Amino acid sequence: MILNWGCSNSNEAAAVPGRQLPAQLIDTINAGSHDTTILPINGEAFIKGHINAKDKIQPNYTLPVWKDQMITAIITPAAKKGNVRINKLQKPDGTFDGPFGDTLRYTADKNGIIQFIIGQKLKAGDPYTGEFLLHVTVK
Repeated sequence: MILNWGCSNSNEAAAVPGRQLPAQLIDTINAGSHDTTILPINGEAFIKGHINAKDKIQPNYTLPVWKDQMITAIITPAAKKGNVRINKLQKPDGTFDGPFGDTLRYTADKNGIIQFIIGQKLKAGDPYTGEFLLHVTVK
């Protein structure tokens, strides 16, 4: 697992009509297509990722969680019709849940690590190569 922590302090994340992104993304993790560990600051993190339609590799993002924490993840493609979603969530006990759409809400049932697995909707939309923004909040 590669820890890739970068502070971009920029407005580069593309906006999708109807979805408001923060005016300034602070402490954005520029993950690209690398597997990355998420370390939220003040309960939230922004991960700028990349997916390639030709690759069979799905970006994975790992997050340490504690029992009863509420995790919300929202993925937004940079392109208006970008075909990207949260495919699966691996729970602390190793089981998987999903597929999900562009939003996931999960309450941790035990301490451990969860993993977001990002991919495309295989039966909907065109294959997508491009950037996306994953916004994760932990409460």
